Amino acid sequence: MKPYKRGIILGPDELPLNQPPDGLDSGTQALIEARVITALDGLRVYNEVRLREMDGALAHRWRYAALVSFAIAAVSVAWGVYAFIFAPKAAIQQVEEYMRDKMTVPAIREALDTAAKGLAEEYVDKKLVPLEQRTHAAENQLLEVARSTEVRQEELADGQRLFSERLKLHESAAMAKSGDGDSYEHLKKMADASPELRVSAEVLRRDVDMFFQIDRFNFAGQQYIQHAPTKQRIELSIDEALEYLSNPSAKVREAAANHLHDIGSPRAVGPLMKALETEKDLRVLSRITRALATLGEVTVEPLNSEYALRWWLNQQSRPELNFLSGSFGKVSDLFRASLAAEVGSAFSAGVYDTSARAAIPHLRFVLDREPLAHKTREYLCYALCAVGDLEEAKKQLDMLSRKEARYRGEPLPRAYIAMVQNEHEKAITALRQATPYDLGRANVMAIFAPLRQDRRIPWVFR
Repeated sequence: MKPYKRGIILGPDELPLNQPPDGLDSGTQALIEARVITALDGLRVYNEVRLREMDGALAHRWRYAALVSFAIAAVSVAWGVYAFIFAPKAAIQQVEEYMRDKMTVPAIREALDTAAKGLAEEYVDKKLVPLEQRTHAAENQLLEVARSTEVRQEELADGQRLFSERLKLHESAAMAKSGDGDSYEHLKKMADASPELRVSAEVLRRDVDMFFQIDRFNFAGQQYIQHAPTKQRIELSIDEALEYLSNPSAKVREAAANHLHDIGSPRAVGPLMKALETEKDLRVLSRITRALATLGEVTVEPLNSEYALRWWLNQQSRPELNFLSGSFGKVSDLFRASLAAEVGSAFSAGVYDTSARAAIPHLRFVLDREPLAHKTREYLCYALCAVGDLEEAKKQLDMLSRKEARYRGEPLPRAYIAMVQNEHEKAITALRQATPYDLGRANVMAIFAPLRQDRRIPWVFR
């Protein structure tokens, strides 16, 4: 290989470029030549690279064009195959669909319509008409059943209402037997007003009447006033029993009526009739009418207060049937309060004697009319002691001490008379003989205050 020999490169002005101008030294000229040669080598390399890139781009374009041409050729071949093989089958199918839709199906449909019309008329005549007739018959039967069901429902509702009303009547009867006066009045109204329940109400009302008629002779179950702590029966006098007759408790009023029946004084008839006018409890009403039948010698049913009141209109003027409760009331609360006032107080010292003097005439008036008013006689003993009339007080005490008096409160006035006479041992003995109920009364009376600290006396409620 021949060595590369540099030639002369001319510039625009036709002067050599690779030759140093005249007059340059050899080093500068060599440097210039080296730089020019290096630049030419770089330019050559750049041109070679660009040529290779242009060759690659041109080849890529030709390959893409060849691929597109191949795809077009493949599509053309596939379309030719489809046109040769599958197109006749599609055409045959379209012809078949046209024949079926335009010719065969309409003909078949027309034939079927003709046959259906004939069969439908026969089916309607043989099947639907009888079915419609049976349907109408079933509908009529259903309407009849509905009407009968409504009638039965109304009958059942009436029966339930009647049963409910009868049940209420039985409840009213049960409540009436326990003493509810309103329930008894309800039975009487139903017996007079409701045609459907008249018989039941009347039977139940009579059953209630019979119950109280039998209960009138039920001596074992009678109520009496008892001393609550000891449960002992308290024997009351007529004036004590009459005080309990206006008690708010129905059991206490019933017990008071029993006491008045046992005492047997006709003087209790007037107060009993006054209580009868407003009494609502049937048990109390039955006991009052029992006492009236005995004391007033009148035949009266246990719950027939209307008959008793009509009888009383003709008898109320009889003095032997009226206890002088009005005169007894004139004993006044002042005298009763003075008995309970503290000993030595201004009230006790200044009012007790005065109120006792004012009470004595009224107490005597009551006792003249009713000797069995033992509590009134007890008050008279206290009043007589208060005014200093011990002899008369002892006479009244003797009347309380009689066997026929049977007054359980007699030890109290006896003890007080002994205290007035300074016989304290006798007073203590008398109080120890008193019932717990009367000791309870004495415990709140100021006249017995001097003995209240004596432990020999079994004071109640100390």
